[in-house]
Amino acid sequence: MPSLLIVDETPQVHYYIAQQELTNGESITGFLTTDYDTDMYSIEVQPGAYVLNVVLSGSSGDFDVYARYAVRPTTDEYDLRGYDSDSYEDESIEAPAHGTWYIMVRSYSGSGSYSLVVHVHYYSDATTYSPSTPVLPQIPLITENDLPNIAILSLSMLGLIAIIGSLKRS
Repeated sequence: MPSLLIVDETPQVHYYIAQQELTNGESITGFLTTDYDTDMYSIEVQPGAYVLNVVLSGSSGDFDVYARYAVRPTTDEYDLRGYDSDSYEDESIEAPAHGTWYIMVRSYSGSGSYSLVVHVHYYSDATTYSPSTPVLPQIPLITENDLPNIAILSLSMLGLIAIIGSLKRS
């Protein structure tokens, strides 16, 4: 629904796009009526998520999908964008921040129905998703300052092995 807002005596039209909250893994259908028509959705991502996957499939037209953390995406500002020349988009963000993510479905051209599914995968269900690029744990780097400690630990382990070996021979 448009509204008229006067700022510095310059009229500006603002469109308020209603948003619908999504449930993880459930498909929702919608319909875009004209070029540049949009629908807005949101989903809550809890701590421990390792991937946010957005899948859009449309019946016709060229539909695109945008996602952004904490604020609504635009065609210029987004964290994820799927914009192939058809109505099928399958995009993912690894290690998404926890909080509200906003998803915008937009008709670049044409009209028609679409289906949208957003999957948030958590470490507890890691066996159900295999990303194309594996999510590896962060391994701390060893610096020059760590070398004396590593040498002492190595010598200690060798000494322990020598002691155990001599005990077995006795």
